[in-house]
Amino acid sequence: MDSKELLYDHYKETFSLIQSSVKQRNRLFVGLFFVIAVHFLLAVSPESIPAIIISIVQNQYKVDISNHMSIIQSFLWALLLYLSMSYYQSTVYIERQYHYIYSLETDIAGLANIKFDREGTNYLSNYPKMNDFIDFLYKWLFPLAYAILICYKIVTEYNTSFSLLSSLFNGAVFCACLILDILYLSFLHGRPKASKGK
Repeated sequence: MDSKELLYDHYKETFSLIQSSVKQRNRLFVGLFFVIAVHFLLAVSPESIPAIIISIVQNQYKVDISNHMSIIQSFLWALLLYLSMSYYQSTVYIERQYHYIYSLETDIAGLANIKFDREGTNYLSNYPKMNDFIDFLYKWLFPLAYAILICYKIVTEYNTSFSLLSSLFNGAVFCACLILDILYLSFLHGRPKASKGK
């Protein structure tokens, strides 16, 4: 096997890994969005939403969780942290792999003396404005809205919480989520522009 075939096989394998990572990232985004929505509902209506949750659980499962809402909220914070870590790691991995695959395309094109730029120059040429807007939503609006929402949620929680232990735990998780979000924004916007997200 010559170097061109070896490089092309590596390119195909890398592209396949990216595609499976994109599917995983999309599923994580849906889960993250759902958990953020629940946090938002709990923040805007800290009394009625827990009452609805308690009522649903009692009617469906005949279990009284009225004294455990602080535990449930802590669980939601932990779930938010887990999904945030997974989503941001997945997105960063994809972004880095796209940079890598562009360099592979350049190497293959040079070795084979052909035009080979499906994911690089060809993809970015005549990039649709709609995709620019979607890129903005994912890379600016979502992380900023996420930061604002979790800040709002932790403030409302401290104003209504009666459990010191859960407040400390939730505050620590909030700090971790906020740091992750800032580092994610820093990664996306603090490096040279070489690609648009997919």
